[in-house]
Amino acid sequence: VACALVRITLFDREVMCRRAAAAAFQECVGRLGTFPHGIEIITVANYYSLALVQNCYLSLSLQVAKFIEYTQPLILHLVEKRSGYWDPHIRTLCSQALFKLTVGDPGFVRETCVPKLLAALHSRNLNSRLGALLSLGEIVHSLCELGKKRGENVYDALGIDTVEAMKELASKYIEDKVFQVPGGDSMKEAFCLFIYKLSSVNFPVHQSRPILEKWLFVITRCLLRDEASLRNSACMALSPFIEEYCKEEIEFCDKLVTNFLEELNSGTEGVCCNFAHALGFLPRFVCRKYCEEILAGLMVKATRKGSEYIDSKTEAVLSLARVCVTAGVEEGGVTLSQIEAVLDILTQGIDDYTHCPKRGDAGANVRRACMMAFKELICYLASVAPSSIPEAPVKTLVCALAQQSVEPVDNVCRLAITTFIELLYNVPEIPYIPQLDEARKILPADLASIINLRQAKETFPYWSRMLMLDSYRQSLLKGFLVSVGGMSEQFFVSGKEILLSFLGTVRQDRTLEESVYGFLVGLLSDKAFMNRAQAKYLRAMDHLAVSGAFTGAPPEFAEAFQREAWIKTCRLKSFLTLEALSSFLATWLQFEGEARKKVLTKLFKFLQHPWSKVRKATALRLCESLMLYSVLEDEEKLEEACRLLTEVDWNGSEVDTSVERLRALFGIENKS
Repeated sequence: VACALVRITLFDREVMCRRAAAAAFQECVGRLGTFPHGIEIITVANYYSLALVQNCYLSLSLQVAKFIEYTQPLILHLVEKRSGYWDPHIRTLCSQALFKLTVGDPGFVRETCVPKLLAALHSRNLNSRLGALLSLGEIVHSLCELGKKRGENVYDALGIDTVEAMKELASKYIEDKVFQVPGGDSMKEAFCLFIYKLSSVNFPVHQSRPILEKWLFVITRCLLRDEASLRNSACMALSPFIEEYCKEEIEFCDKLVTNFLEELNSGTEGVCCNFAHALGFLPRFVCRKYCEEILAGLMVKATRKGSEYIDSKTEAVLSLARVCVTAGVEEGGVTLSQIEAVLDILTQGIDDYTHCPKRGDAGANVRRACMMAFKELICYLASVAPSSIPEAPVKTLVCALAQQSVEPVDNVCRLAITTFIELLYNVPEIPYIPQLDEARKILPADLASIINLRQAKETFPYWSRMLMLDSYRQSLLKGFLVSVGGMSEQFFVSGKEILLSFLGTVRQDRTLEESVYGFLVGLLSDKAFMNRAQAKYLRAMDHLAVSGAFTGAPPEFAEAFQREAWIKTCRLKSFLTLEALSSFLATWLQFEGEARKKVLTKLFKFLQHPWSKVRKATALRLCESLMLYSVLEDEEKLEEACRLLTEVDWNGSEVDTSVERLRALFGIENKS
């Protein structure tokens, strides 16, 4: 009874059952007093400690199993009842618990439990086979580790019959087509974990080429399926498998790497993604020998354009950094030119804003991957070969991280902030980070514990101080402008406050003012930025102008900006961009003189635009601006202009007469 209650207390799937069994056990201990170690078990397995099933399997079970009366019953219960359970989470916890519990009675596990699991490997029940593979792998790992401490080999630790049975397992499964029937993907995933465990304990199949080929066949078949779980299991097994069994097999390695590089060109994006991921998990001796070929293949995938290649591009970027770190920069590893080429790819990727109709900002995944790859690679180089770090890419990428830290994509923003701070305070120090000491004074190392990185209103004040650093100003301005012109309220409100405050500050410094205004005008000629954020930029400038950010700005700036905005935008076929342009131009009427006349001329052209919705949006915004700004001093003319703008059917085709009348009211000649 005691063992039964303890088994339910520790291993039942439902928390209510675990707690009920614990209460019953406690009651029996209190009334009978005959349960072995009752008080100790009650202390361990209490109401609160049983809340998490992971804690029950991986912690509490070890504390109870140290009492010899419960060791074997607990292990046997896991092998017979839990290893083949229907819930995959329970099966995984069961295998992990068996790894730890095996230490308590290795002889019992080897003689009693292993034969049961070997028999379950050929069960008709899929769950039994899956659980047996996972549990047997963990038990083999544990037994071999114990045997190694005693100076035993694998045959001594497991027994000859067990070793031979496991050697034949792959052949048996392939012959019976276990990997092809329903549930075959799950079996391949479990078998990869099994290979990982056997490779980790030096399982004696080094000279058995047919067995190795079958194991590699299973790993490769996983990579040929467009499933993330299969990919992760295959890559987990791949590195220890090659490290253990392929060092002396030159032909085997040649064939493997060639096959993986060929599969990078697969027509299936998921398969290409899997093999790009797998190339990053190759062991050191393979990466060093085939470094040039692997990097060349990954670079091709990391620079492809198009939303359909985003996933493989993401994995290729991550693998590029892994291969460089694994191969090392010593003689025979990656060269300085290869490091520069990889950093150039990261520089391009961190500015990837590929848009996908179904996924939105799909390029965000590439940007995140570039941040992680950059941190991994640059921290490694700083620790082993700081002289190999090129200056220009580091400055560009660090500034790009600052820009991403204030753009309105939550998960990208948080990662950029944490990455930026980690690089600032990395030990050893990373060279070429712009204005390092000044940045450290603004951004503390423990920023994540001081503020909530998810809230722009808490993070933006820190970055606003970074605007005063010359090296980061332009990148941060780009990010803030995108936030102000975006659709996220928290980024809009916080970003607008920051920019209004900053633009108010720059008026006190004539040189800085000219620099900032010149940058704002020049940004309209930045093709990469305008291609992805043209409408957002114009909306941001509109919002800032409405709030008086450019009051007192030089007339040259007002005229140059409206001229460049019109030239770069007026012929586009995007309604959102044209609407943003018309709204911006209407707000720009606050400037007097020649700039106002030129803006009016452009607005009247928009009132005659071929698209009715552009005409309608322009009329609405122009009417609002006439109410806000003193464009027409004559009350009668103002009233007539507003009446025309509100009453004319701008959806109709006959608008030329009304527009000509508006031109007459404002004294604007029709030069077209």
